Amino acid sequence: MRTIAGTEIRQLKKGDTIAIVAPAGAIDTTLLHKATETIEAQGYKVRIMPHVEGCATGVFAAPDDMRAYDLQTAIDDDNIAAILCARGGYGTARIINRIDITNLVRKPKWLVGFSDITVLHAKLTQAGIPSLHAPMAKHIALHSLSHPDNRMTFDIMNGQTPTINIETSPRNKQGTAEGTLIGGNLSIIYSLRGTDLDIAPQGKILFIEDLCEYKYHIDRMMQNLKAGGILSKINGIILGQFTDIKDGATPFGKDTYDIIADAISEYDYPAIFGYNAGHNHEINMPLILGTHVRINAGLQMSELTYL
Repeated sequence: MRTIAGTEIRQLKKGDTIAIVAPAGAIDTTLLHKATETIEAQGYKVRIMPHVEGCATGVFAAPDDMRAYDLQTAIDDDNIAAILCARGGYGTARIINRIDITNLVRKPKWLVGFSDITVLHAKLTQAGIPSLHAPMAKHIALHSLSHPDNRMTFDIMNGQTPTINIETSPRNKQGTAEGTLIGGNLSIIYSLRGTDLDIAPQGKILFIEDLCEYKYHIDRMMQNLKAGGILSKINGIILGQFTDIKDGATPFGKDTYDIIADAISEYDYPAIFGYNAGHNHEINMPLILGTHVRINAGLQMSELTYL
């Protein structure tokens, strides 16, 4: 066990079993088995949960009850040391209210994923359980565990806590702040507004990223966070990758980071632009959500430190 943000969480070790679940979309079978082989070659055991493959229906890896069953089983089984999501897509919101995390609160273990898995991160953060916003099975299949992002993900689960140096962006708002790191995919965060999993912004450092949205929709979501009092109450913000963002027939007139910079311009907290996490197939640096961090947006280099 190791302590993260006052919570003891199971430390992964060789020989432990990692469950692969698919709470949202289906993963290509070739990638699934390549990821399994890659992980097992490093000395871990892998359990592909029963409905991860061969059960796809529409955009979902399996019907809602099957996806919920797999995730619940992985949470409740003490022989499973960590939970790796196969991919994002869409569907986690459809099963989240079926998931009982009582056993995860009792015996926390790592859950790994991003994108649509932001729904799960929100639920775990709310319960005081750290989780990993990090590469999933596809990234492992394509890049092996020697890739820096995958290696860092497993190093964290093995008990190491990195300090991350980030190349400074001219858009950064300089300063230092501490708080609990929360967030994930901006569109998912936006979809959770007004629900039980909405952001509680006080004392938080917010991380956001997104994929394939229109610029005006990025602005709409940021204006929602602003009007809802989220942006005025957080302690700081980290901006990740905004990948394949589209413009409309009438150009918006700003790039994505400028849209976000405008939304936070009136606030005094530090902002780090360009953290390499999100929907980039080549690089997706892990973040430990639900833990206390310090960010320092500096002139030459910015830094993220886990406290």
